[in-house]
Amino acid sequence: MLSDLGILGAAYAAPVSGGPGVGVGDDDLVTPASVMKIHVALAIENAIRDGSVDGAERRALRPADRTPGPVGLSLIGDEVTMTVRDLVALMLTIRDKSRPTS
Repeated sequence: MLSDLGILGAAYAAPVSGGPGVGVGDDDLVTPASVMKIHVALAIENAIRDGSVDGAERRALRPADRTPGPVGLSLIGDEVTMTVRDLVALMLTIRDKSRPTS
């Protein structure tokens, strides 16, 4: 289907509880950090739902504690305060490493 649309793509899904998964072009997937973000987000969202984490709690992000990068909070020079819930959204939507294209 992807080639019919003239695009490249890859996908892979597996049960969270373990076991074999299925994929399309999954040999080309090389971004385990991006996949790991999903697990982190699910764990935090589950903790928010069960009440062990307050999603509205604000966290201060100091410039000295950040890793350098070309996008996102790495570009902000001042302290930033965000809720845990917003940090999850930011984590899922910003990619801090540029990836060479071939």
